Amino acid sequence: TGGTMLGQLADRLETLDGHTIAFLDCGKRGGAPILTGIEEQLAANHVFKAIHYKKTSAHSCASRKLIDQIVSTCDALVYGVIN
Repeated sequence: TGGTMLGQLADRLETLDGHTIAFLDCGKRGGAPILTGIEEQLAANHVFKAIHYKKTSAHSCASRKLIDQIVSTCDALVYGVIN
């Protein structure tokens, strides 16, 4: 709560197979290896195309340009928030 919805959530995919999955690193140190581990676990049971993105700063929101790029090229998003 307190945030503004820019759109609606997409329908859930029935499977990851055959889809393009975005992996977005929040920009904090240590995030990339965790996302790589998640990708490897998913790839053990699914065949998909992975595209990796990284925010320019861990202390700011993803840019509108980056969000638009992910939305236009990917079917799902795994967002790594590391604390």
